[in-house]
Amino acid sequence: MDFPRTLGWDYVRVLVVPVDAEHHRPRMAGPYSWIDDEEYEVSFNPEVGNIAVRAEFPDMQLKDLPDPDEHFAVEPTQLDAIRHVVKELGDTHFHHRQSASQRYLSVVNDCGH
Repeated sequence: MDFPRTLGWDYVRVLVVPVDAEHHRPRMAGPYSWIDDEEYEVSFNPEVGNIAVRAEFPDMQLKDLPDPDEHFAVEPTQLDAIRHVVKELGDTHFHHRQSASQRYLSVVNDCGH
């Protein structure tokens, strides 16, 4: 948490982490790419940051989307990074956002300033 404090940021973006489960070593497809659990190639360009992107996506139709009325629960271990940030910065203001590809929480705080 030193980084946002040093820069005087008033927010920290915290991604939901993977479920605490046994994970296998990825099957590398190249120096900066690997095959994910669904057999898609994922790659990133280290010169522009650590944004991993699939090379292709499965075809998806509207009928393939989950039912919005269906109950959804987050595995508690996915919130470990968020809990750490809240512990470090204090219980202040929060904004939860969910996009199609990820969930994250923005912790808004004066970062000690």
